[in-house]
Amino acid sequence: MNNRPNNNKRKSKGSMYFDPSINQFNGDIFKAPQNILISKLKKLVIDMIRGNVSYEKYGKYFTPEFIYYLAEYVTLKYNEALYLQDMSYHYKNLHPDSSYAQQKAAVYQNQLNAWQIIKTNTDYLHATGDVQTVLTRIPNQMRDNYKNTIKIDD
Repeated sequence: MNNRPNNNKRKSKGSMYFDPSINQFNGDIFKAPQNILISKLKKLVIDMIRGNVSYEKYGKYFTPEFIYYLAEYVTLKYNEALYLQDMSYHYKNLHPDSSYAQQKAAVYQNQLNAWQIIKTNTDYLHATGDVQTVLTRIPNQMRDNYKNTIKIDD
C-alpha cells in the first residue's frame, strides 16, 4: 500500500485578482479604490480561464456592480481584439506571400476567438447573475484551444 501523498493533484493557486485585495483590505475587497479593482480585471479574466476562481470562495464578490464593470471591460477587450484581427486580415491581403502577415493574422484570430468566448459568458453573467455557471464554463471552453492565448502582458 502506498502512503505517499498524491503529488499529481492540481493544487489551487488561488486568485491573482482576489487574494491580494482580500489580504490587503482584510477580507473586504470593496474597500479598495474602485479604479484599482477595475485596472486589474485582466488578472481576473486570466484567473477565470485557469479555473482559479472558486464560486464557494469568491462568488460573494460578484455583485451586480462588479459584474457590470467586468462585462464592460471584457467588451472593450473584445472590441480591441476585433480591431486587431480586422487590421491583420487587411495586412495579410496586402501581403499574401508574407509568412509574418499570415502568422500575425492567426494570432489575432485566436485572440478574437478567446475574447468571444469570454464575452459570451460575461454577457450571460451580466444578464442572469449566474456566477457559478460562468465560473465553470469559461475554463472548460478555453481549456483546449485558447487557455494560453490571453496573457497578462498583452
